[in-house]
Amino acid sequence: MLKNRNILYILLIILGIAIIWRDGFSGKGKPEWHHCKESLFEQVVFNNCTLIYEGEEKPA
Repeated sequence: MLKNRNILYILLIILGIAIIWRDGFSGKGKPEWHHCKESLFEQVVFNNCTLIYEGEEKPA
């Protein structure tokens, strides 16, 4: 039982590092669905997207 718990902790740590690495060091910016004011669910279900313009990127 202890081994399974350690494996889970290691996987969670790897996931956390991967998320930090992707967001902070990749230089790719935000994913496309982050450019909309609506939630991802609303974008997918209702095909709705109101662009957010923060001055860093040109709106599409």
